[in-house]
Amino acid sequence: MKGSLRNRRDELVRYVRDEKRVLIAAHRGAAAGNIVGNTTNAFIAALRQGTDILEIDVSMTTDNRLVTFHDGGERAAFGLEQNIQTLSSSEVADLRFYNCIGAPTDQKVEPLEEVLAALKGDSPLNGEALINLDRGWEHWQEIIELVERLDMAEQIILKSPADRRLLANLAETGSDQLYIPIVRTPEEIELALSFDLNVLGIEIVFASASDKVAQPAILDSVRDSGLLLWGNAIKLNHIDRLADRYDDDTSILIHPDQGWGRLVDMGFDIIQTDWLMLLRHYLMSRGIHVRDLLIQEASIQGPTGRRTLRA
Repeated sequence: MKGSLRNRRDELVRYVRDEKRVLIAAHRGAAAGNIVGNTTNAFIAALRQGTDILEIDVSMTTDNRLVTFHDGGERAAFGLEQNIQTLSSSEVADLRFYNCIGAPTDQKVEPLEEVLAALKGDSPLNGEALINLDRGWEHWQEIIELVERLDMAEQIILKSPADRRLLANLAETGSDQLYIPIVRTPEEIELALSFDLNVLGIEIVFASASDKVAQPAILDSVRDSGLLLWGNAIKLNHIDRLADRYDDDTSILIHPDQGWGRLVDMGFDIIQTDWLMLLRHYLMSRGIHVRDLLIQEASIQGPTGRRTLRA
């Protein structure tokens, strides 16, 4: 498996570079209206909109069940003051999401195993999306064991901050799972690459384009070493900047050339967004190859059988 995953990394890099593509990463899927993020519904919606990568947040319950939820968002999601990771799986199963207008829904926090089983499929080379598992870095071993049990290793990308302890813990698993570290300095790039990990790319976080880590020489060195560059255009709040002002808000409210376009011009191969279709249309306007929309038929294998989507 280890050799095949190293080959998988090289295959994906060639796919992006040779096909002149920018991959679109869907932040928590595509959530809007009554469809809630980090649910199978949101991931199906993102696939229908042509995403390449599904970003999924992972938490763990007190009885060691992996679920798809970004802890810290409990108040907005359920009106709950407790962190989801202080609850048992049975307590989590009783929770129901509010939708975007704060109305109750019948949607619940899903076990990661069920979500992955629903999304299991071929690689983006054959029409299906990659899956980035985020926020689960304290549970590497459990996640890796689940991915291997589902035979989904070639579809999964792990991600975490470039923290020495987290990097060491991942290396100690002996896994060759595809991995992307999140870095804020050139030194963190060096640290991440000093471990024997199957690094597919580097997520560069920069508050300002003048940050050292965002300089052309640094970005070119990452790309020249055969790694993909991941830029994060999501806008979490009015304070934090993940990619200067080259974000979704700027792209939509001012002009995409000043947001997503800057990331493209800087050489980013992957852009994470909350606005999949608008980013997709912008990339197409620049002649950049994107995935076909699933407008004819798409099948999602869920825990209770195959769900077929038709246009």
